[in-house]
Amino acid sequence: MENTRGALLAGARAARLALAALLAACALALAAMLPQVAWAEDGVARIGETEYATLQSALNQAQEGDTITLLSNVVLGSDSGDSEREASKPDIRKSIMLDLNTKKISGAGYLKVSSGNVSIKNGTVATSAASSTETYGVYVSGGAVTIDNCAISTAEGGDAVYLQDYTTANITNSRIAAPTSGTALWFAWNGSGVASLGAGNVITGPVKFAGNFMSSYMVNIEGGSFDNGETMPFATNNDESVIKERLNLTGGYFKVDVSGFVADGYTCRVSDTDAPTNFDYQVASSTEPFTSYYTVNADNQKTYYDTWENVITAAKAASAVAYTTAEVTIADPASLSGVSVSTLRNGKLVYSGALANLLSGGVVLDDAEVSCSDASVTSAKTAGGKLSSGVVAEGGYDAAGALLADGKLIYGDQTAGEIVPEESCAAKIGSVGYFFLTSAVNAASSNDGAAAQIKDTIVMLKDWDQPIAVQQEHASFTLDMSNHSITASSDYAVKLLASNIDITVKNGVVAGQSAGISSNGMYRNINLELENLTVSGTATDGAALYLAAGGITTATGGAYTGATGIQLCGGSLIVDDVKVTATGQDESAVKTGDGIIPDGAAISVVEREGYADLGIVEIKNGTFTAVDGVDAVKTYAWSSNTASEWAQAGDVVEISGGTFSTEVPEEYCAEGFNPQKNADGTYGVHKHEIVKHDAVASTCVAAGNAAYYECSVCGKLFEDEAGESEIAKETVTIAATGKHSFAEAWRPGATSHWHECSVCGAKADEAEHEFVEVIDKEATATEPGSKHQECKVCGYAKGSEVIPATGSGSGEGNGDNPAGGNTGGNGNTGDNGNGGAGDTTTDKPAKLSALAKTGDAVPATALAAAGVAAAAAIACGFAAFRKGRKSE
Repeated sequence: MENTRGALLAGARAARLALAALLAACALALAAMLPQVAWAEDGVARIGETEYATLQSALNQAQEGDTITLLSNVVLGSDSGDSEREASKPDIRKSIMLDLNTKKISGAGYLKVSSGNVSIKNGTVATSAASSTETYGVYVSGGAVTIDNCAISTAEGGDAVYLQDYTTANITNSRIAAPTSGTALWFAWNGSGVASLGAGNVITGPVKFAGNFMSSYMVNIEGGSFDNGETMPFATNNDESVIKERLNLTGGYFKVDVSGFVADGYTCRVSDTDAPTNFDYQVASSTEPFTSYYTVNADNQKTYYDTWENVITAAKAASAVAYTTAEVTIADPASLSGVSVSTLRNGKLVYSGALANLLSGGVVLDDAEVSCSDASVTSAKTAGGKLSSGVVAEGGYDAAGALLADGKLIYGDQTAGEIVPEESCAAKIGSVGYFFLTSAVNAASSNDGAAAQIKDTIVMLKDWDQPIAVQQEHASFTLDMSNHSITASSDYAVKLLASNIDITVKNGVVAGQSAGISSNGMYRNINLELENLTVSGTATDGAALYLAAGGITTATGGAYTGATGIQLCGGSLIVDDVKVTATGQDESAVKTGDGIIPDGAAISVVEREGYADLGIVEIKNGTFTAVDGVDAVKTYAWSSNTASEWAQAGDVVEISGGTFSTEVPEEYCAEGFNPQKNADGTYGVHKHEIVKHDAVASTCVAAGNAAYYECSVCGKLFEDEAGESEIAKETVTIAATGKHSFAEAWRPGATSHWHECSVCGAKADEAEHEFVEVIDKEATATEPGSKHQECKVCGYAKGSEVIPATGSGSGEGNGDNPAGGNTGGNGNTGDNGNGGAGDTTTDKPAKLSALAKTGDAVPATALAAAGVAAAAAIACGFAAFRKGRKSE
């Protein structure tokens, strides 16, 4: 059994070995049938299906007629041949085509052609110097080369294409550029050779011809554009006649006139409309038709005309653009109404009148050069009758500026001003815009001098983050910041570094390190007006304003903030309705040298040795704040880096308004003004409001006063109406006399009498009444009498009393019988003794009359009784009336 299993395993192993051998044989046979391929990890060039690691290795393997195609950019730099690094000078010695395949050959070397018929196309050769003596892009030392659709250049001082010895070259549709001091094309033949340049080439830089008269080479230029700036594009190291002998020039566009080099039967003339921009000259056949006038319609079709009048008529009829390459004189602007006109090459519209008249005639400029009596405009375009683009000659800024379309400015940073969008400028003066704010400041200053100062207005159009310095003497302008800012990361934001200048700055933010705005102590007569500004100096020893030159600075509105607020060391200062905040401590003790003295005051006035004289400091209104412990307004003299008392400070500083964080010294107050402390703990000044107080005599108990004047604001007293001579209150007070004026007559009271002071009511000789009885009416038998008590000293009388009648019927009757008289049963009530219930109705008027005679008021009880009796009578009458009515 095991023998059988072993035999089976052995057979299986044999079968597998046989199959492996068969597969290996098949693979070898298949490999023999396939072409050999040398695959590289990173192929640089390819011939057919084979890739090569370097260009030089591909050149080495190439056969006649092969095409080498670049697969990647090539960086030249080694002479190691077929190695991992590319050779510095790949050398072509076979008739092949090198397809650069849009790739680039660069590096420290050049591409060399030594022999064969070689074609190079579709890519870039831009090399650097191989050595100090060999600097080329393409170097041809033999054979024939065709270059098509390539861009070729090399390093400084080199030759982009160098042709030597007996070579032939044909260059088409290529861009060949020379470095600054090099050569685009260098025909260095010693013998015969031919080079042809076709119409599609763009040659930048000089084309150089060898000066060997023994050679017989020829250069044919049939077209292309040649740009060597304003210099002749053809050059030689010998006589210019070499060029004429070797050059067959029959076409091309040039920036300069090359008439001296054209072939027979050809001419150099003003370029036609197909020329590249700014190539003003064209070489063409002398017999080729040429016209200066044509139209281009909406389908981009050109139609040529022999006269300007014909082209204008055609342009109107076809709504086409009229072109001219010649100078045209416009007699009547209305003749161009509705026509879009362009000029090319030497074309120009010339009008003897003003530019405004030409545009008002209805012409539509579309890249046209225009010359008028007041302005010249190149490449001008219009929109709605207004200039929208172009270049304006400097002399025509005013005329052209009045005709600008909305949002357009004339760029004034150069001699000739381009018409540009306003948003591209930092500032403008009228219709002239400036890319740099400093340029606008210089322009506004340049027209000022000792004879006259023209105060231009600069309007800022965007924020500016660099310092501004005014350095021209007699500069005069207004800088309207239009809510923009000037900031400087160091030093001062606005510096005034000249004498005799007059500047207004308003409506913006000025922020510097040392100071927002400053003037230098070596200058004089700087007049500075600041309106509605936010100004700051952010350094710990900085100031918002540092004013060291002579002149007058006026600050109205706005806010000023710095470690020191405003420091004046020369000239005069006027501030009104400003907020000045000082944030620093007094560090003047450690200050040395020139510049800001960090004293922490909101207003710092320093009489400084060697600086301009100080004038007047007027503080009219505003808020002036320093930190605790530092005076809001500080004055002192400064000499040899030391502060000292300044006796004349009171003659310089005049404060007539404002709110201050510290008390205002009286000597700083303007004439007629005085310090005051406000209710909120701040300080200020006020002008006296004078009120006159007339003289008042003193009395026995009240003090009087002499005439005087008082300020209703601060309460100070003065002896004069002008408020100049202050007096103490004690000097006008008259003490009370202490002497009463008692009346001779007695003054009675309820229980006593006295002599009374007619001034204060004081009492003297007061004593109780001495009453005696006084009969007012004697009683009779039928009628009662009356009497009263009266003081025999002062005549004070008590109320009247009734004396009963003396007759016999005095006790009869009762209260219900009126005819019965007095009942006598109740007696008197109170002091008066009246009010007995037995009084009859007829007696009551008499009693009341008797009471009235006593001189006292009618007693309340008597009035009450009379009121009750009257009410009872009315009630009885009303009841009788109702009863009668009811009985009816």
